[in-house]
Amino acid sequence: MNSENHITILCLDVSLSMKERLKGNRSKISVLKDLALFASRMIITKGGKIGIVVYYSKSFTLLNLTNDFSLVQQTIEKLRAFGEGSQLGEGISEIVRTFRGTPIYFGNIIIIGDNRVDNYPPLDLVLLSARSIGFNKIYFCPLGGSLGEELMKILKDNNVYVNPAATYEEAMNCVNYIVSNIFKELGNH
Repeated sequence: MNSENHITILCLDVSLSMKERLKGNRSKISVLKDLALFASRMIITKGGKIGIVVYYSKSFTLLNLTNDFSLVQQTIEKLRAFGEGSQLGEGISEIVRTFRGTPIYFGNIIIIGDNRVDNYPPLDLVLLSARSIGFNKIYFCPLGGSLGEELMKILKDNNVYVNPAATYEEAMNCVNYIVSNIFKELGNH
């Protein structure tokens, strides 16, 4: 793997709705932490770098690119649901602002949030912007079940892999597939 410029950004939902519980009685935010830790460990083990952006009605970068798993782990373990709104477009915009100008050999965005997503800023525009700076693959694991038909169309039209998860097991399967696909794609480059 050419790890020098292989980066994966975790785009994580910290809106208040992440306090809600999935089937099986685990909070969405606790499941998000497990998924983010699993993906990070696997990607860093294979030589990739991780960055973390969080969003609610606002967004900010929590962690710039690193291959230090203990730092990633400390950051993820401190996450909590605290913000009003769930503007995924804000999160993607923050990724573009933060990582524009970063040399990207193979860039991925893994979005872990719930199935309550506001379409502002317009997702089609911010997804196009993310792709233009080198984020080849964008994945979304919405916790809590299906997204609305209109949002699914926007994501599908923009080649975002989406696999809604209503249970912990479904969520883990989603992220396991994402990580496997990242490794598979890297083998083709």
